[in-house]
Amino acid sequence: MSLRVARDMAFQALFQIEFNHGESSELEFYENLAIETVIDECKSTLRDIDLDKLKDSVKGTLANLGEIDELIKKYLKEGWTFDR
Repeated sequence: MSLRVARDMAFQALFQIEFNHGESSELEFYENLAIETVIDECKSTLRDIDLDKLKDSVKGTLANLGEIDELIKKYLKEGWTFDR
């Protein structure tokens, strides 16, 4: 599996987490569920290193979400809001 595919799968997992998580105390459960769901879809093409890339991408994004959001806010087009 290529790095591009690992990133695509990580994006799918992050999307699932964003729209399906419950309370913040349940975030780890939904994080693992989303990763496992994406892995099940492409199980035949995964190698251990690919699985590590996928997990690191998801966990790293979630761990740095505040900083990522601030960068996005900094470069919003005029007239746009972050919530939009």
